[in-house]
Amino acid sequence: MAASGVSPGTRACWTTWPFPCNGNVPSTCWNHATLACPEYNGQATPLLKNTIDWVSRLAHIDARFGNPFLNKPVLLCSASTGWSSGALVIQNLRALFGYLGAAVMGPSIGIARAPDQWTADGFQFDGATDCQIDAALSALLQWTAHAQQVSEPELLSV
Repeated sequence: MAASGVSPGTRACWTTWPFPCNGNVPSTCWNHATLACPEYNGQATPLLKNTIDWVSRLAHIDARFGNPFLNKPVLLCSASTGWSSGALVIQNLRALFGYLGAAVMGPSIGIARAPDQWTADGFQFDGATDCQIDAALSALLQWTAHAQQVSEPELLSV
């Protein structure tokens, strides 16, 4: 644990509550999410899980908020120090966001042996990992572009 009580590798960025966004409620302020989380004993970090839990309760706290995850494309990413590439946390987050109604992207990004990928010039991945990253980001951008062109009822039928 870091001195602040936050697990190493966990990053969270916050704005002023309740997320001012041009006068809109949070669920209308974003059109997709890329979520990166280290594998923490096969699970998401406690900070991330708690954040997801509280955000998913917004509609129960304040009637102005709907389900902020409903039909929102989510790309899951993880890294591990071992061979798993964060596969366990991606599987668990896939189930969680699916339960919350998000459109979890089929492709994901998993980085195995992350410390070995670091060089003096930053991260350097092999060709297969580069292809995995390109495919996942391309799928996310295509879904987001599609989602912006159709209505919510049409999205539900996709």
